[in-house]
Amino acid sequence: MDKTGCKKVEGKNKYQKIEGKLYNYYRYKNEIGKLKATMKNMEKHIKDIEDRIKNAHNYISLDVGIPSVGIGERIQTSSNCISYFERQLEQEVTKLQREKIDKIKRIYKIDRRIRDMESLICEMDYYLSLLDQEDKKIIELKYRYKRSLSYIAMEMSFSNSTVIRKKDRVISKLCI
Repeated sequence: MDKTGCKKVEGKNKYQKIEGKLYNYYRYKNEIGKLKATMKNMEKHIKDIEDRIKNAHNYISLDVGIPSVGIGERIQTSSNCISYFERQLEQEVTKLQREKIDKIKRIYKIDRRIRDMESLICEMDYYLSLLDQEDKKIIELKYRYKRSLSYIAMEMSFSNSTVIRKKDRVISKLCI
């Protein structure tokens, strides 16, 4: 293949990357709000878990047998000097601590994802700010609202070929 064929393929890949960034830009703007709400919800869950850890002794029941079976007091013994209540308390606290750690890990993953999204949004905000209103409208209709080129042509009173030409020109301006 000659050099011009390689340039076409390279240019096409770059064109598709820019289109992908534009689709992601609008999708990320919507998604960030949802992710931030999820993070706040998880932070609330973590506080609830911490409260449950502090008050774990209130959640353990001591029902170890049928109360009507014996007349005397039931004595708990074990070989390692830990009572049934202490074992249950330890298991409950351990389970809550694992749950808390899992939630913290998820918060960090979501936070990292939000930072990555905000990075792309910031970059694209800059490049889109350089466009005029007509070009912005074409980009918004195509990539935010996912309208067809014929719909955009009708909406903006252009021919299909004019919309295609303008969209291609805008994408080439955005080659980052």
